[in-house]
Amino acid sequence: SALASVIPLEDFPKCAVTIHATILQDDGSVLTCCITAASLALADAKVEMHDLVTSCTVAVLESKIMDPMEEDEPTTIEPLFLADPTEAERLQASAVICLAMTPNLKEVTLWSQSGRLDANLANQAIDTCRNGCRTMHKFMREVWIHNKEL
Repeated sequence: SALASVIPLEDFPKCAVTIHATILQDDGSVLTCCITAASLALADAKVEMHDLVTSCTVAVLESKIMDPMEEDEPTTIEPLFLADPTEAERLQASAVICLAMTPNLKEVTLWSQSGRLDANLANQAIDTCRNGCRTMHKFMREVWIHNKEL
């Protein structure tokens, strides 16, 4: 469903686009990888799309910070946002967000979240996802342009 909105299906009324991904190893962020790979595969196959779809996964962990000056409360809990978390980091996270978006149109095509976050932490995690999507888009364009030249 993350790619359905970028393919103009009305131009292909009697066609279906089915994407299968074979996962050889999963060390975290597998949905992000599948969405990114499928988007590039569609572009490489010259399937008409409104935009590429990029994706990013962010895990929110609680980081404990020791304060040597405070004896009564020795630790403070600060959120730690990890882009592209490993499976071990994902399992330790209090929440995991996967965001897929079209970088040029700036539309969200997929939002997946496990765990609870308050509004402030959710906004910070979304911003981290968006930045990851923008960075991934730069790499995707470089790879796609380089492969077109071959």
